[in-house]
Amino acid sequence: MRLDNYTRGMDDSHQAPDAGVGHRPGEDATSPGDVTEVLDLFDDEGNPIGTGQPGSDEGGPSYKLIVRTGQQAGRSWRVTPGDTRIGRHPYNDIALDHITVSRSHCLLTLDATGLTLTDLGSTNGTYVNGRLAESTTILPGDELMIGMFRLLLARAR
Repeated sequence: MRLDNYTRGMDDSHQAPDAGVGHRPGEDATSPGDVTEVLDLFDDEGNPIGTGQPGSDEGGPSYKLIVRTGQQAGRSWRVTPGDTRIGRHPYNDIALDHITVSRSHCLLTLDATGLTLTDLGSTNGTYVNGRLAESTTILPGDELMIGMFRLLLARAR
């Protein structure tokens, strides 16, 4: 499954912040200096990582967010139970320092029911798999766009 085209399936009223700006349709909207990391979402036996039901592991599921493109490509953060705040300001649990990210951009909540993403009224919106999201459940393999950052949600090992 390819996760690099944010505008697929979106109408013009909900385009990603960088969609269509100086790029041809279907062309990736990253800067020339950006690096894209290819991640393996399968274990050694070829089974998808993180497709089990939330809470199916001993002690509950464990997730991490991995930056795919942008200034911090390759960096990752573990998502812990409870709330994880994401934004530009350094007081956030995950700080993404770029003007396209709001100071308090979004919130991840990990509990027994799963992992929920909630946009906190950000200026540029929060996108999940290319679709504007206000509040939604996210799963391993989902790609988030927060400002100019593209992050992949993966099951932590």
